[in-house]
Amino acid sequence: MVKLLGLLDIFAALALLSIIGGVSHVGAFILLSILLFLKASICFFDIGGIIDVIVAILILVSFLFILPSFIMIILGVIIGIKGLVSIAS
Repeated sequence: MVKLLGLLDIFAALALLSIIGGVSHVGAFILLSILLFLKASICFFDIGGIIDVIVAILILVSFLFILPSFIMIILGVIIGIKGLVSIAS
């Protein structure tokens, strides 16, 4: 189960990085945001849950506003590393 949640983190990282490149699959990104919110509700007050909520909000906000690339890259790397650690454990 933890490995599947790690894959969700990696997909979120790829989504953040693909938004920078201009790829916009609205339906897939909304589904990914909903899944990240559900995953964060498992343990909301953990640092991992807080990162999940921030990334889900950024994915949704990126449809309305152009966000700075460096923020998307930094959070993409952070959640990507979190996903790799989840898969490795």
